[in-house]
Amino acid sequence: MSYLFYGFYESSHWLGFSIILSMTTMLVIVYRGLTKRREPQTNLVFLALLLVACSYALTFINGVESVEHTLLKITEWTMYASFVYLVSNYFIPNKIHTMLFFTSIFAFMSLLVLGRIVHIQDGVLILGEGLTGSGVRLGGFFQYPNALGALVGALLLYHIIQLIVDPSLTRWLKVSIYSCVQLLGFLLIMTESRGAWLAFIIGWLVTMWLLNGEKQLQFIVDSSIMVFYSLTMYLVFTEAGFSRGQWFVPFVVLSASAVGFVCSKLPKQFGINTRWTFPILFSSGFIALFISVVKKDYLFFLFPQPLKDRISQNTSSFTDRLYYMKDGWTAIQDDFWLGAGGEAWKYKMYQVQSAPYLVHDMHNFYLQQWLETGVIGFLLLIAALGLALFFVSKHNLLVLPVLIVILVHSLFDFTLSYGTMIMLLSLFIIEGMGDKVFIRHNPGSMSVVFKGVLVLSILITVFFSVRFQQGEKAYLSALKGHSRDPLLLIQDAIQLNQYKTDYSLQYSEIPGIDYAEKRDVILNALKFEPHHALLYYQLGVIEADRGNDLEAIKAFKLSLQYDRFDQKKYEAILKYSQERSDELLKSGNEEMANLLKYEGKAIHNKWTQLKKEIEQHPLQNQRNFGLVPPM
Repeated sequence: MSYLFYGFYESSHWLGFSIILSMTTMLVIVYRGLTKRREPQTNLVFLALLLVACSYALTFINGVESVEHTLLKITEWTMYASFVYLVSNYFIPNKIHTMLFFTSIFAFMSLLVLGRIVHIQDGVLILGEGLTGSGVRLGGFFQYPNALGALVGALLLYHIIQLIVDPSLTRWLKVSIYSCVQLLGFLLIMTESRGAWLAFIIGWLVTMWLLNGEKQLQFIVDSSIMVFYSLTMYLVFTEAGFSRGQWFVPFVVLSASAVGFVCSKLPKQFGINTRWTFPILFSSGFIALFISVVKKDYLFFLFPQPLKDRISQNTSSFTDRLYYMKDGWTAIQDDFWLGAGGEAWKYKMYQVQSAPYLVHDMHNFYLQQWLETGVIGFLLLIAALGLALFFVSKHNLLVLPVLIVILVHSLFDFTLSYGTMIMLLSLFIIEGMGDKVFIRHNPGSMSVVFKGVLVLSILITVFFSVRFQQGEKAYLSALKGHSRDPLLLIQDAIQLNQYKTDYSLQYSEIPGIDYAEKRDVILNALKFEPHHALLYYQLGVIEADRGNDLEAIKAFKLSLQYDRFDQKKYEAILKYSQERSDELLKSGNEEMANLLKYEGKAIHNKWTQLKKEIEQHPLQNQRNFGLVPPM
């Protein structure tokens, strides 16, 4: 399902799925209530996800940046809660076979994308020098290599640990898992995500610390085989694989199967003293790192050249993310306690950014949750994750490194903005906590309250989801030139989803609509997105066309306040102030002409000052905030 819906990142990918899943959950709850089948326990992961959905509802008290996106966030987290409720209570198949099946399908489909046998937009990113070593990066169905790398790293570590600690594995299960491990290792390298590699290494080191005796040595051997195979396939791919995907994919699958078969026959008892395994490994790694720093290449001399190029590339991505987080912290101060609602960064970014960059995620899941749900939602999230890690460490210590891979990677990327990652993290936590994941209570008390909240949330979110889908369908029909009048179709879209301001902006630009109707449409849209810079700019245009100069300049200034680095707005507003002031002088209205000139000069000075600031800023000028024309 994640493959079909691109990892559940955009609401357009998961909204229809959420309706089906949530309604199924509600019908199950109602049926069990009518038949008086009540559970004497509640899943803590389900409860945490439901409380996150409720924390988004609380943001309406303080006012939100976008009503639509906040409703969608409530819908999204309700979907996660529904998923966990169904899986944990009614679908508990064989854990080993289920995870192996998922991993096998995921690895195979990712290979098909890499070989371009299956085409997905941005599934394989062709990038220039400085952004990749091999020339391509695997984005897979996530369409984003870093998030895919985190998923691959988590699954890879999970299955390597499984091979070592699970005594119930049959011979053919071991062959299958070993084969998957080789494929996952290769896919992890092909993402060329240094952040995912770092998160995996941290998880790997934690695993080494947790293992003991012979298991440490087996872990090193299995990991070494995986690395050797992955580097070999990476070298083959960089030489010929991308242009010959039809033969490269079956070659990788067959070779991974062969390695898996051989690995399953390797002895697991090495007959040596492993007391000093971890200290020796740590010391060797430190010495190798020291030599590589001094001699610059010794540590990676066995790596293919494209991979060495990627490792050694000096990009500014990490520094850039620190600036995003710093600006995000500035945005948090405005809505510290209750948050600014769903997708608040997409609006706050333009208000607080210290340079003209374009990043629609803060690249830190935890700070982004704080911005969206306030300190209450943030503390709820941290408490839930902290309790989960605590219980996992008590019950199933070896699931802990897998969680660490995902959670560490989310510190500097938007990994958990993908619904697939939230669902997978939830499943890992449920497995790691075991029986501790349930709280026991009287069947007729707490369970009814929790399920009642879930059903209410489902009813509300499904209602809005259906209307949102119908509104989008009407709007797209208008853009495609449907047989019906486009004006009527956009009116239908606004009536179905008045919270989506794109509809109102499009409607206000249609010729033939009178001033009052255009103005009312934009003012109504501002109720639902009160800091939308483009709405204020459009309001200024409407007022300027009407000749309401004071109202126009007021709207234009608000537009620039909520988006400081929009080059086209500065150009258009200055042109308006100059041309309009000349018209007013000719008509004898000197006072208003001077006022417009004064406002135009103030805007020009602000433009000039911002231009000087960004010339000294280390971040790239991604929005082409360019030359300031003379007044």
